[in-house]
Amino acid sequence: MSKTSKRYSPEFKREAVKLAQEKGVYYTHDELGVSTKSLYDWLEKTEFNSSSATSNEKLLKQLKAQAKEISRLKEEREILKKAAIYFASEEKK
Repeated sequence: MSKTSKRYSPEFKREAVKLAQEKGVYYTHDELGVSTKSLYDWLEKTEFNSSSATSNEKLLKQLKAQAKEISRLKEEREILKKAAIYFASEEKK
């Protein structure tokens, strides 16, 4: 007795996950005839991808904020350099 696995299209999987999130895994299993293990696997991958995307968005925001801070600090440093040169030349007079 060989066990063959069905291949499902990505669109089918997305719709099955959406249905499982709305109605539950067992309802989706009964309606679509997909194994509960497959549904749980697809749900887990979906949750991982969405949390990964959220993490990437947070990281991007942090990096942008750090880049802004670095730019501000560079401007301040340039102002301080100019001030140091100005006051050094004033002392020589």
